[in-house]
Amino acid sequence: MGAISGYLLSYLYFGQNLWIYFSCLAVAGIAVLKFPQVGLYLIFFCTLIFERHFTLQALAIGDVEYKLYPLDIIIGLTTLSVLLKLFFEHQEKNKIIFNKFDYPILVFGLVATASFIFALLTKVDTATAFGAYKNYFIYAIVYFLSLFILKTREDWKRLMFWFIFGSTIMFFFLGYGLLTGHGLWSEYTPLSTSGARLIAGTHAFYFVLFGFWSIAWFFWSSKENRLIGKKEMMFVLVLIALALVVSLVRHLWLALLMILILWLIYLPKSKKEILYGLFTKVLLFGILLSLLFFWIYGLKEGNSPVFVRKYLYVLQERVSISSVVNLQDESFRWRVSAWMAGVSLWRSSPFLGIGLGKQIIGYDELFFFDIPPRDLHNNYLGIFVQMGLLGIFAVIYWFIYLLKCLDKLWRDLCKKSDFDTILFFVWGNALILFMIVFSISVYWDINLFIIWWWLGLAAVRFLAVEHKKI
Repeated sequence: MGAISGYLLSYLYFGQNLWIYFSCLAVAGIAVLKFPQVGLYLIFFCTLIFERHFTLQALAIGDVEYKLYPLDIIIGLTTLSVLLKLFFEHQEKNKIIFNKFDYPILVFGLVATASFIFALLTKVDTATAFGAYKNYFIYAIVYFLSLFILKTREDWKRLMFWFIFGSTIMFFFLGYGLLTGHGLWSEYTPLSTSGARLIAGTHAFYFVLFGFWSIAWFFWSSKENRLIGKKEMMFVLVLIALALVVSLVRHLWLALLMILILWLIYLPKSKKEILYGLFTKVLLFGILLSLLFFWIYGLKEGNSPVFVRKYLYVLQERVSISSVVNLQDESFRWRVSAWMAGVSLWRSSPFLGIGLGKQIIGYDELFFFDIPPRDLHNNYLGIFVQMGLLGIFAVIYWFIYLLKCLDKLWRDLCKKSDFDTILFFVWGNALILFMIVFSISVYWDINLFIIWWWLGLAAVRFLAVEHKKI
């Protein structure tokens, strides 16, 4: 982790140096080839901290850029390490037996593969088609690696330790945004309204995952296993809530509102009381901190800070739905135009779709656009257009089975209070979050998001096997 982090910091400050690049990868590669679990720790820890600079940084040799990312190299080395173990260590524990949980995933993979092959047989940009196929299914290798490497509760506990450690470091990005008035790397996802995010949308999403763990900690962690107290953990929740507000990511706000409704339906009464207590305490704590800040600032400057007044205006603009309803919001109006163009293109091949890698042509008011399907900002529609009825039916079949599995597991685990319950709460909610945001953003089209989907699936499958629910 130190080697990869050192290279990425060097890249951010001085640009790419091939000697440092290959030296640091060699250090990580030796460790990963010896211990494949190190590969998984690297994948998720470095994504938490460096996001696109780890997952989407192209390799530049001379004047040519190759879309070979550090993430892909680590995944490749981890895969090689697993294959070597399978070849040289003929042990029963190394076997992976596929079951009912895996079949819908494999069905979707077959459809995606067929769509990719169909695209190659037509006039299409190969790189774009492969990029779509890679995000749709090739990154499922993370799921299969997790099945092989994370076989016991101890394995999952170690992974969760690195997840929590990386999430704690993320508070640096929140502090940076609050102090400077703009989030580090937030320029990659600019707002359609005025203002700027104080934390990047990617880090906001990772904070949501960490928030699931933090709430599960209050629900089910035992006193003897707590490394910090409730007051400290309450402060952590306040900071997570603050990060989500200043991120200005509206689709996360909407998704979390829907998940909160599910909690009010499915949580036991005792947990609902804890949730209500958490909500009121976090709100009151946040208000008190804000009043304290304004009081100290007012004593020093004599008035309220300008940047706060400006940010409150931006926040009000983001929360308002009137511009969305009236199609005055540029982002929403653009999406509606792109969706209509996508559906029009789908009609040319309803059953099999148009194939991966095709461009969607349309117009928004006075200008034309020529975009890849991922710019639809709706993954379900993207699959529908590219893979047709066959693809969307494969997804529906998969997700209905997954929701049934989540329901069965929850009915069993909600009566318990142990690590399995916490693990399910984190990754079960993560999967539901993904299923919601797939409909309003590009989470299936970017590797720094979709690898978490595959990890969540691996966690739920592990618990389903352990509790004999499949």
